[in-house]
Amino acid sequence: MLTPPTALRRAARWLLDVDPRTRGWTPPWVLWVAGVALAMFVAVSRANPVDTWNPQPYVLGHVLHAARRMLAGEAFPLPAIDLSTPVIAASTPLTLLAPQAAAFVILALSGACAVLLVRLLGVRGWAMGLVAVAFLASASALEVLERGDWLLVLTTMAVADATLARHATTRRWSGFLGGAAVAASPIFALFALPGLIQNRWSTLWRAAAGFGVANLPAVLLSPRETWAFWRYHQLNRLAFDEEMVDHQPFASVLVHNLGIETRWATVALLALVWGLAAALVVLAVRRERFESALAAAGVAAFFWAAWPAGSLLLLPLAALLFSREPGRGSRVPAAALLLIGVLEVWRRLPEEVYATSLTTTTPLTVLILWWLVLHVIEMLEVPSLRPVGRFCTWPIVLMPFLAAYFLAGTFFYPRSNPWNPWVALMPDFNVYIVAANNVAAGLSPYAPQEWPYLYPPIAAFLALPTVPWPVASQVVWMAIKVTLWLLVMYRIGLRGWRGPFVLTALMLLMGSFSADFMMGNIQGLMVALVFLDLAPGRTVFQDLAEKRGWSWAAGRTHLLPHGVLTGFVTAIKIIPGLFLVLLLLQRQWRPVRNAVITGVAMTLLGAVLAPKATLEYAGMLLHGQLNQDIEGVGVHYVSLVIGLQRFVGEGAESVLTLVSLGVGAIGFFAAWRWYRAGRHWIGLSLCGIATVFFSPVAWNYYYVWLIPALLIVMRQIALDTPMPRWVQFILVGAVIWASYEFHLKLPNGDNPEGGEFEDLYTLSNNVVAGMLAFSSAAVLLAAAVLGRRRRNPESVPEPDEESVESEELDANRA
Repeated sequence: MLTPPTALRRAARWLLDVDPRTRGWTPPWVLWVAGVALAMFVAVSRANPVDTWNPQPYVLGHVLHAARRMLAGEAFPLPAIDLSTPVIAASTPLTLLAPQAAAFVILALSGACAVLLVRLLGVRGWAMGLVAVAFLASASALEVLERGDWLLVLTTMAVADATLARHATTRRWSGFLGGAAVAASPIFALFALPGLIQNRWSTLWRAAAGFGVANLPAVLLSPRETWAFWRYHQLNRLAFDEEMVDHQPFASVLVHNLGIETRWATVALLALVWGLAAALVVLAVRRERFESALAAAGVAAFFWAAWPAGSLLLLPLAALLFSREPGRGSRVPAAALLLIGVLEVWRRLPEEVYATSLTTTTPLTVLILWWLVLHVIEMLEVPSLRPVGRFCTWPIVLMPFLAAYFLAGTFFYPRSNPWNPWVALMPDFNVYIVAANNVAAGLSPYAPQEWPYLYPPIAAFLALPTVPWPVASQVVWMAIKVTLWLLVMYRIGLRGWRGPFVLTALMLLMGSFSADFMMGNIQGLMVALVFLDLAPGRTVFQDLAEKRGWSWAAGRTHLLPHGVLTGFVTAIKIIPGLFLVLLLLQRQWRPVRNAVITGVAMTLLGAVLAPKATLEYAGMLLHGQLNQDIEGVGVHYVSLVIGLQRFVGEGAESVLTLVSLGVGAIGFFAAWRWYRAGRHWIGLSLCGIATVFFSPVAWNYYYVWLIPALLIVMRQIALDTPMPRWVQFILVGAVIWASYEFHLKLPNGDNPEGGEFEDLYTLSNNVVAGMLAFSSAAVLLAAAVLGRRRRNPESVPEPDEESVESEELDANRA
């Protein structure tokens, strides 16, 4: 019979049991199906989660109107938008459906094509569906979905045809899909070039057959309009049309922005880009570098596609960027093209600012020409030109800094301005500036201001240098945050150009992370400092000490002792103290001692400098008054308490607070469970996510804790490191939600008819509004349960934490 202590020990051993090498019991196809279902949902709902689904795809409306006239044998003028008669003829079956049903079909087809497209570009396994979700929710793809355009379907056809030409076993089938895509739009001509180079005449005949079959219905039904499309319509697109700005080719928009009103300038620009792209495709195919050929074809198609929706044609650059193909210098403009072109940072500004502005079209053109020229030089493998590529790698370090300043200058534009002159509102950072001004004037830092000051007095004293130089302090603050995050990227193993590129992509793509920079909040700085203090991995200081031969740094891995930075941020925001509890459970006494000494010293210093303000802060903290003056639109509050309160109504705050604390406790248990098993990055990330549920309120940028978890999971996937698939799937799904912030697309604020829009939310609206907290809670619950050792394990013993980390780091260096 088991005694109570023995039973408790066995229960604790069972709860904490985790095998770092297990992948879980879930078959990958289950997650693949779930990801595809999510991609279809995003496509069909147009990333706008509302109950009344009433799409207004005006491009599809033009197509169906022309298709009905075509079936009736009536003449019809070609729409001003770029629509071909083969597309109109292929859409005739949709005329039998109701408008909403036709919109559903084209959107669902686009979602399926998105999944197939990311599969063709090299994404495998369960991640395929989630990558398709991220792609469909991007600015370019979202615009294509909202318009009901065929561009995504045609792009998938062209890429599929080029993929068939890659392998000898499927090469004999290439050409037909490419010819059909060219019949729908000539912009896809270069996608058929790889098949023509490798298989020549047979591919040419199949391409001609595909072109003819795609044109045949249109020729039979409307020969005059089909001839007009090929004879006049494409030539008319060379001239810029003021009334159809969002359907003009990129080349025409660029020439117009330069002040040139002749078609020959557009022809010359297209000839230059298409000539370079064709040369690159030929060189790449002959050297069996397929990703380069596909990326060059996409760049050429982008120059002649409708702007700015055609930016999705730059997506093949992503496959090239993370491929194993050689080439160093060309990765920099490719990375910049992806960040600027695919993520479309300019859409943070009003349409009248970015649509016809040189500040958007000129950088893209320069980057495209830069990439094409550099990549051709690399393909030619001329030894004397190799230093050119190496010289062009360093500017990528500037990308995250430029992105940070751009984000700060787009918050409530035009009150702010990203350039000439740079004006940033940064309301959360201004809280420190105002508090520092109050301290300098002999007032309390808690004196009333527009945004309340919620931090201990020592933070206001640390902000005193901002008083004489407020704008310069904003610049320095952003530079410090970006530098710390670059160090985090280095620590996690992202060396060279990869660290700045991934950081910039996260800043521009993840809405929660963008909000942290736009508002100048301390959350992102706190996350970076905690991981730089406690996470394992090679440090910049360690590598510099070995490279420079610093004898005084021998045997040291960090510039500051472990725990100092954690104690620093705990003295400013109490919640990070949860990491000290995690270290205590692991009996890591020295970091805990350093953190406690640092935190107590800072608190005592604040008490000595401002004893009255310290007592005032302690009183507000003990009486729960720190958050009483916080106001704002309810949809911006993304804590679990607020999310659940939308379902049960007011009056249950105490019970819901206990629920949130319970989820936080489970998350902390999951963090301890994985930390003690040797997965320190996962354990620290889970502990950080758990702090959100211990906080009385939460905004979007509180979920920046998801970023280190995402990065380490992506690295483990790249290194094929085992981990429960459900944890990976839910985590990536939560990051996608935090990136695109679907809950902010719900109607919010004051209702003109009285009350607030949030009072009218239905069940699905409430689910969407709280999904960020719900998905993060699911991550913690999954990590607390999954990954257990099997009852009859294989002969592989559980590795200790040193061997796990060394194996991952060695593989990452390789």
